[in-house]
Amino acid sequence: MTRILLDIWCTSNTYYLDDMSLRGLRGGAANCQLLDNGDFEMYNPADSTFNSWTYFNQNGGSSFGVATGDNAYDGNSALRAINAGGIARWGLQVGTPAFPTVNGQTATLNMWIKARVPNANFIQFSTRDGNAAVEGQYTNSPAG
Repeated sequence: MTRILLDIWCTSNTYYLDDMSLRGLRGGAANCQLLDNGDFEMYNPADSTFNSWTYFNQNGGSSFGVATGDNAYDGNSALRAINAGGIARWGLQVGTPAFPTVNGQTATLNMWIKARVPNANFIQFSTRDGNAAVEGQYTNSPAG
């Protein structure tokens, strides 16, 4: 099983993430949605988490929560990530639900992301295996 980690880092900013999908060839069916709760609609207020997602490293006052209204792209809610600033790039991370992968297959990651202050920070994607070992890091993407 594999999961994708998003490192939300650098300067102080607030991000809103919604409609995250990973599409690939699992089982030979094209356009198969591999991520559970990628629309961030299933939120558990008792422990402030989204079903199937994992928060890692909420350092230096940084945190995750739920966003609603204009900060949700589609539906009623989105993931809110607040980077308080002054933390390492791995100081605020969220992990996708685990999903099966097959060596050599290609998958496409799509998501909607909005930043309170545009073009100020970056999101870095990495993959982890079931043992939490970092397998690869991918190009930083400016969030606007």
